[in-house]
Amino acid sequence: GWTRIKRLLMAVGLAGVAIAIQNASVNVAMDLEPVAYVMGLKRLMPAFAFLIGIVYFKERQSLGKRFVATVLMVAGAIAVTVFQ
Repeated sequence: GWTRIKRLLMAVGLAGVAIAIQNASVNVAMDLEPVAYVMGLKRLMPAFAFLIGIVYFKERQSLGKRFVATVLMVAGAIAVTVFQ
């Protein structure tokens, strides 16, 4: 009913605010630090999303594939930062 729609709109609004804050933070960080470091850290966001999905949302579907994908992204972020 209407309560479900209001909760969905609230969730979408909060997600939008979170994305806006994230983008603003990245832009400020790029002004303060080398871009390679900032983008390396930004590339670690899937690792945090993976952990939040497991711990908070109790996700268990396709954990192997998600873990491998997360490890590859984190390895890439580390490679970019170390071998800049």
